[in-house]
Amino acid sequence: MSSGRRDVQSNEMLVKERDPFVWLAPGLAGDEPSYRKYADRLTRSLKCFFAGYGCEAADDLASESVLRLVQKLAEGEPAGCESETERRQYLFGIARNVLREWRRRPDARETCLQEDEGREYFLPPIDLIAKQCLELLRKAVKDNLARLSPSEQDILNQSELNPEYSSTLAALARAKGTQAAAMRQRAHRARIRFRSLVLASDRIGDLLRCLGIEWTDA
Repeated sequence: MSSGRRDVQSNEMLVKERDPFVWLAPGLAGDEPSYRKYADRLTRSLKCFFAGYGCEAADDLASESVLRLVQKLAEGEPAGCESETERRQYLFGIARNVLREWRRRPDARETCLQEDEGREYFLPPIDLIAKQCLELLRKAVKDNLARLSPSEQDILNQSELNPEYSSTLAALARAKGTQAAAMRQRAHRARIRFRSLVLASDRIGDLLRCLGIEWTDA
């Protein structure tokens, strides 16, 4: 058996022994449908990250990042990775290292920026980012809507988040038996809070990476 084939088989066994996606999101263990959706979504996010930097081999670099995570896990539990957010950040830290190594390759130098050049973004292929972006937006809306109070959820679900919405806040106020001014104030507060939650969401970082923009926390 060739050395290359043995390496591939060794890598496959390593991935099976320490599943990186279950480590990234422990709640997926035993939930096959959710596991597959999460793994597909995260893999697409990695591909978008590399494609956004002009990497033609985005698929290979995404796979390399996941494999390196598995190798790190085989060495022991990484420090400071208690939450799912920290673990996802750890994976994309590995991806950034893989990107730096790719940039140092002779065949990648022509597409790399010089030190005095500004950051240039490449839009990943539309067929790659379309589904990913929509899924991330749906997830951001769903997760953060659930963090609002029941009354705030009700107002937004019956107004801005209702695709068939054609009434007014005044009409909604009448239906709820309250004053129009009070309903407008409640809607404004709910809208501002929801917007703040969405913008602070981890999903925004994922969405920016999907568009080829590296997300760094302030």
